[in-house]
Amino acid sequence: MDEEYMEYISYVGKIIDKRTKLEQLAEEAAELSKACLKLIRASGFSNNVTPVDREEALRNLREEFADVNMCYYLLFRSYETRQSIIMRPKWKRWALRLGYPGKGKEGEEQNG
Repeated sequence: MDEEYMEYISYVGKIIDKRTKLEQLAEEAAELSKACLKLIRASGFSNNVTPVDREEALRNLREEFADVNMCYYLLFRSYETRQSIIMRPKWKRWALRLGYPGKGKEGEEQNG
């Protein structure tokens, strides 16, 4: 990020306390959840129709995801590094749950 945006981030981070940051994260996460559900409807994956088209729903999803990331950054001052460390074992666990024929916790072969 460039210096101008770092100044904005620093200012916002100083003005609001940790509780408020967590409240904002919770609100944005709820909006992200709604945006996911709206995209499902707009994509025709549900019988519950919506007047919102798929492109608008996708734009909204991206915006809400960015909002969640902003809140995360304010709380932890980190993006990729911390998240990548957290995500690595989660990707493996998810793949194994879906039947990935890799190795389990003790290095034993997993067959699903």
